Amino acid sequence: MSKEGRLTKSIRNSYFVTISQFINIVLGFVLQTIFIKTLGGTYLGIKGLFTNILSVLSFSELGIGSAITFALYAPLANREENKISAIMHFFKRAYEFIGCFIGVIGICLIPFIHYFTHVYIRNLYLYYLLFLANTVISYFFTYKRTLLNADQKNYLNTINQLIFKLIQVIGQIIILLVYKSFILFLIIQLLCTFFSNLIISVKVDKQYPYITRSDKKNKVDKDTKKVIFSNTIGSVGEKIGTIIVQSTDNMLISYFISLFVGGIYSNYLLVTSSLTAIVGQASSAVSASIGNLAVERKEDVDHQYDTLKKFFFVDHFIVFIVSVCLLTMLNPFIRLWVGARFEFPFFTVFLLVVNFAITGLRSPLTSFVGAYGLYARDGVKSVIEAVLNLSISIFYVKMLNMGVNGIILGTITSNILCNWYEPYVVIRYGMRISSRFKEFILIFIGYLLLDIVVMLGVYRILSNLFIVHNFIQLVCLGFLTLLSSFVLFVLIFGRNKYFKFLVNLVKKVVLRK
Repeated sequence: MSKEGRLTKSIRNSYFVTISQFINIVLGFVLQTIFIKTLGGTYLGIKGLFTNILSVLSFSELGIGSAITFALYAPLANREENKISAIMHFFKRAYEFIGCFIGVIGICLIPFIHYFTHVYIRNLYLYYLLFLANTVISYFFTYKRTLLNADQKNYLNTINQLIFKLIQVIGQIIILLVYKSFILFLIIQLLCTFFSNLIISVKVDKQYPYITRSDKKNKVDKDTKKVIFSNTIGSVGEKIGTIIVQSTDNMLISYFISLFVGGIYSNYLLVTSSLTAIVGQASSAVSASIGNLAVERKEDVDHQYDTLKKFFFVDHFIVFIVSVCLLTMLNPFIRLWVGARFEFPFFTVFLLVVNFAITGLRSPLTSFVGAYGLYARDGVKSVIEAVLNLSISIFYVKMLNMGVNGIILGTITSNILCNWYEPYVVIRYGMRISSRFKEFILIFIGYLLLDIVVMLGVYRILSNLFIVHNFIQLVCLGFLTLLSSFVLFVLIFGRNKYFKFLVNLVKKVVLRK
């Protein structure tokens, strides 16, 4: 595939993903606002708690989806229909087993659910079962989305999910306003998940009719199985590590502090995770193109390293702008949105934004790990990071009595201690040019420190100039913050050789018909 073809598909996928994510952010805030007004902070805490518990349960997926995606790159590039069909049948059987496994383990956890709530909640176990069912049914359909992602057609997934997200949010808003029922709220979510996956499954069958073949002789060959199992085993560590680092904070807050504080954290998490998803999904949207590049130009390591630095620069531009805006605007927004009693102190917000920046800067690296199929190399690091995160967070909370700050700081600490390994794996084992590792680490550290200094400086100046009392003032503050961060970025990086690549990329997106 030509460079232009890869870039065009990357832009298309990134465009749809970014627009969709912005719409999802708006929908999320509207729904969260109505949810808090009708059901209150306690139910908000329950929603956040169960979401995190089931994220932890999903470790049984073992990252096989990512391993299958990598295994599909070459046969898709070479149009080997029989091999693609065999891999998808293998994938189907694996996901059906995983779905059943999650269902059984989830049911076994029912007797322990009440330990996280500290108070009596009517219908608690029914709520949990509806959350569990929503997770389980996905595994019987959603595996086909992987084929679209590997074939650089992830925009079709995005459109499907956006349509059903709109239907879901409208339905849930009506239920909240009319019936104030958490049970019906969850049933709407369950139905939309089912039909979204069912329809995308039918669409994939039509686009790739050969994957529905039931030829028993059409099996995955030994070499492909070896690659899948190797990457899956490595993904076990990566998957467990990611889940513990990203999905246990709310559980720790609910257990060690309170369900209500967990609800407050959920509001901030809605903002930061939505923005992290924009950065992460934009990176994921180009991962198939990176995988294609790795297959077709595996000998041109200088070009691949240059591609890594280009994507990293573009990713940093997004992280830089968003981080500065977040620190300045997050608390005023929360105060106007849900009220001062749902507001965290400035230092807690600062830690959340720093964690966002680190996670955002790692997004292109995780995409390259997946594109090169390096999960086996990256898995051990993720397990170590997970153990450190959990241990340090509990130490900060229990021994140093740091509360919510301790849990967030524990995530940041483990992130910093382990985050050098991803670029090492990509550069050493993916591109095989370990001499560039030190250079890249210095770039990473420089970007992060610069972001922290700039965000604190802009916050200090603008927070003294603006006292936000209404949404009009918040919009004005947002405009000034965005303008300031953009001007500072241009002043700092305007002569960087990758700035021209960024400008040309923006032109392609804006001018594309």
